[in-house]
This record gives sequence, structure tokens and C-alpha cells, in this order.
Amino acid sequence: MSGAIAKKYVNALMSSCNDQELVEIYDVLVEVAKAFKIEKFAHIVLSPDVPVVKKEELILSFVENYKNVKFSNFIKLLSENDRLAIIPYAVKELKSQLSLKSNT
Repeated sequence: MSGAIAKKYVNALMSSCNDQELVEIYDVLVEVAKAFKIEKFAHIVLSPDVPVVKKEELILSFVENYKNVKFSNFIKLLSENDRLAIIPYAVKELKSQLSLKSNT
């Protein structure tokens, strides 16, 4: 189920970004997805008690040096729709889509 949801978000992302931006966003999302392996991080991001804004700030703080409006908007969209948990699935789907696009 999460894979299907992630696919919709990734398709929207792909339609709004050029190839270079997609590669950069993929690299950043990989770093964010690694954080989900940390129990405390996952607990904070998935907790209904933590405000949405704080979750966004936490995720965006991981990639402070990467200033891309489309990436920020992607994270905000996921956060607003309570879909931050699909980030690891979105990484897999984006990798798959990029591979298809580049025939690798």
C-alpha cells in the first residue's frame, strides 16, 4: 500500500523537476531515509503527538545545506498529508523511475 502511495508522490515530483534536480533530490532523500533507521527519529516523525511543523523542521534540518524549493515543498506536502512514513518507499520508487528514465 505504501509503495502505491509513494509512486503517486514520486510521479508528481518527476513531472515537476528536470533530470538534474531529480538526481539531487534522490541523493538528499537517501540521506533522509537513512535517518528512519534511527529508532528515536522514526518515533518522532511518526508520532501523532509531535506537531507537523516540527516534523518538517526536523527533516529539513538534516539537509540544511541543500536549498531546493521543490524538495522543501515535497517534504511539506508529505507532512501536510501525514505521509512522512513513505519517504523510504519514495526513495525506492524514485530510484526505479530514474533507472527507467536513463535505461540503466
